[in-house]
Order: sequence, then structure tokens, then C-alpha cells
Amino acid sequence: MNLRKNITYLFFSFLSLLAVTACSDEDDAVIAGGKGYLQLRLFAEGTTRALNDMADAKKIELELDCDGLTVVQTLGLSSVPEAEGAGLITEKIELLTGDYQLMSYTIYGAVKPGKDTPEELAYGYPGDLNFQIAQGHLTEIDVNVEATLRGKISFNLIKDLSNYQEEMDKVNNASTRATAKDETLFQYDQIAEVDVTYKMGSQVARTSQAKVYLATDADYFHTDTLSLVAGEYTVTEVKYYDKKRQNLLLVTNPNIEITVAPNVLNKQDIDVTYPENMKAISDYMALYEIWKAMDGPNWSYAGETYVAKSNWKFDGRPIDEWGNQPGVQVNADGRVKSLDLGSFNAKGDIPEALGKLTELESLWLGKHDDDLYETESVSYKLSKYSLYHKGVDLRKNRLSIAREELALRHPRRKASPMCNQKKQAYTYAEHATYDVNKGDIFNGITSIPTTIKNLQKLEILYIANGRITNLPEELVELPNLTDMELYNCKLEEFPEALKKMQNIIALNLSTTSIRR
Repeated sequence: MNLRKNITYLFFSFLSLLAVTACSDEDDAVIAGGKGYLQLRLFAEGTTRALNDMADAKKIELELDCDGLTVVQTLGLSSVPEAEGAGLITEKIELLTGDYQLMSYTIYGAVKPGKDTPEELAYGYPGDLNFQIAQGHLTEIDVNVEATLRGKISFNLIKDLSNYQEEMDKVNNASTRATAKDETLFQYDQIAEVDVTYKMGSQVARTSQAKVYLATDADYFHTDTLSLVAGEYTVTEVKYYDKKRQNLLLVTNPNIEITVAPNVLNKQDIDVTYPENMKAISDYMALYEIWKAMDGPNWSYAGETYVAKSNWKFDGRPIDEWGNQPGVQVNADGRVKSLDLGSFNAKGDIPEALGKLTELESLWLGKHDDDLYETESVSYKLSKYSLYHKGVDLRKNRLSIAREELALRHPRRKASPMCNQKKQAYTYAEHATYDVNKGDIFNGITSIPTTIKNLQKLEILYIANGRITNLPEELVELPNLTDMELYNCKLEEFPEALKKMQNIIALNLSTTSIRR
């Protein structure tokens, strides 16, 4: 029993020795590195306005250098009780022992209403302010803050479409009758915030964030105001972000000279230069080619989704707005995703430019507002184009839509007056406001180009009431095309492409005649 006690005693004694040794090694490491403390006392001299700005200071950001290692710390500020005028003192900061240099400081005030970040009040680059941190000691340093006059500036973000001037000039001169992520996807309307980088003389460049707002009674954005030391600056870089800064939209280097006058609000224009080869603008140029090749100046919209007799307009408009046309829908990146040509009395062959619309999901080559049904003395209209325009997923709801079409084609027999039969309710059909003659040819589209094979995202192709007699074999190369309609077409023969398109789920050949 005594032997067991002795062994246990020796075991725990050994563990205690290890613990003491470990603690001693750790203490030696702390002693070898050593730590001390730093506290700054800030004093400012200048105009009454500048001193008042200093009185609003809440915190300071320090950039320190220690043997090539950069240390950045943010400390709270409070007033110095015994100081005359504007005196501030920082919180104490613990640092490793060594030689330091104060590289820069930035003094911030409170976060003002409507802002996300505190207001910047002053900054400086002492350069030659060196000090030493000794173990266990508090090092106090006095810093004279140059309190200077400040001004406010707001930037107007002006569209610069000079990279597309030649294309716009051609349209303006010819049209006498009738807008990080990939920068090529840039859209001006998505700008929500900017980072503006600027510098004064030979000073180190600084960057400020600003929110963006639509200017009153104008078609451009402007930033909120920035508070800067009065003087001459060069704006070297501007970064444009969308909402919540999720995506970096564009980076430009304006390199413009600006003047910030004291005690006033300064305004400065900055050109937002659109990059070359923007994909959305390439789509809009393709729309112009299609419009011009198909008797565009004489187009007249016939339908209910847009203003009657409306047409596309290009001349006198910035090229980044060419996608805003009746019958055209764009996605979040400004790319064309839906195109209706059949409602405008378009004439002739669709040009090869159609193949440039590589984000196109639905193509409507015929007016579908002629799907009228008479039931219980009421005219109903079930227009798939109208449903698509309202955001209904035609592919997901194709069976429900088909059932409703069937119910409209074969309505219930009129019930006996003694029978309490509920009136048929429709989800997709709506009361018709005008009538048409079924079987009529409404548009003059004669052919589809082989470049349709480039539309790899195309899901819906509706051809109706037109003069197309053949379909291109290249339709087979569209993997996502599942819904097709050939309504009231005069085909010379059954299209070979349809025999090979294994992905087709819904196909409507109503009132279409096939010669052989």
C-alpha cells in the first residue's frame, strides 16, 4: 500500500514539474518579446470652424510601421481636461516593444443620418514622428493636427458613350422617318455606390465611399456629398458597385483635376465611360439591324400589351437605351431575353443578326391575341404571349394552360334553370376586348435565318399567321427548345427539323396546312 502511495506521489510531482516548466517557458517568451503602451495627445490650431470639427471627433485610425511591419489600429478619442482649445487624447494601446514610426492618421466624427460610415474630419502624414515602446512603460506622444478649412463635393456621373458614337451617328443620320462582374455586362441603371480615389499633390491617394442617387429633373446619377480638406485634387479612379456592393460593375480612371472650395458644396462631372464590346449594346445593335431589314420605319404595333400603333425608336436616343422597345424584354444584365416581331407587321426575311441575341429565351413570330373563344355569350382570350409578359412560366404551367384551352374549346353545356351549376372560372383566360378573324395572315415574315442555331438558351418559339413556308434544319441544334407553335402557317412540307427534335414537349400545329 505504501509503495502504491509513493508511486502516485512521484507521478503527480512529475506532472507538476512539467507544468511549472511549461509556464516558465511561456513567461520567458513574453519577457523576451515584451509589451508596452502607447497613448497620443492631439492638439489642433486653426480657424474656429476647423476647431469645431475637431471637437466632434470620435475616433482615430493609426497606421504604424515597426521594422517594415504595418500595424493599423482604431482608437476612441476623448477631450484632454487640462488642454486649452481643441485637445484630444486616445485610448491606450498595447504594443510589442520596439521602434515605431507614425505613418498616417485619420480622424473620424459621428455617423450622420442617412450615412453608413462616420464622417472623416482630418488626416495627416507625419512621416518623421518616431518613437520607442519599452517594456511595461506608457509612451505618450503629442501630435499637432493641422486643422484646415474643408469643403463638400458631389460628383455627377455622366454617361460617356463615345465608344459607340459611330453606331449612333449612323442611326441619327439615316433615321428621318420613324443601357467584379464582366464589364461588358455593365448597366448604368444598376449603379448604387461608388469608391472615389483621389490625391492632393504628392500625398498618398485616398479612397472615399459614396452612395448614388438619381438627380432631380435629370437623367443622370449623382453621389452624396464628401467632406474634404479644401484644395486641388486629382481623381485617379472610380469603382462602381450595385446595391449592397454585391458586384463591382465597372472601374474607370478619369484622371481629372478638381477644386474643393472651402465652406461650400462643390459639384463635379465625372464621365462614366462605357467599355467597348458591351454584350447588352451588341444586342441592341442587332435589334436595329433586324428593324431596319424588316421595314422597321413602317411598323405599327397591333395588340394589347403595348400602346397601339407604337414602333421602335432609335434615332436621338443613347445607344444603351435601344433595348427599351415595345415587344422587347431584357434580363437583369440588359440582355434581350424575349422578342416579339409578329405584332408589328414586320416584312421579309429575318436577318442573320437574330443570331447575335444569344441570351434569347422566347421568340414570338406571330400575333397570338387571336386565340378567342365564345362561351356562354362571353368572348374569352387566352394569349400565351400576354401570359409570358405577365411573368407566367409557360413551360411549368403548360398542362394547366392546355386544360383551360380545352375547356374553352369545349365549354360545358348550358345547365337547366333548375340546376345550380357554378359558372366556369378561368385562371389564364381573360375577357376579350376586341375581335379578329381566325385564319387571317397578320404579318409578312417569310423566313428564319440559319443563325438561329446560336440561340442556345431559346426555350419557346411561336410562329403564327405568317408567310413562313419552311423551318431551318438548324433548329435541331437548340437543346433547350421545348415549346413550339406553328399556328395558321402554310408549310410546303412537314419540317425535317421537327422529326429530329427529341426535346420538344409541346407542339401546336393548329390550322396549319402542310402540302406534303
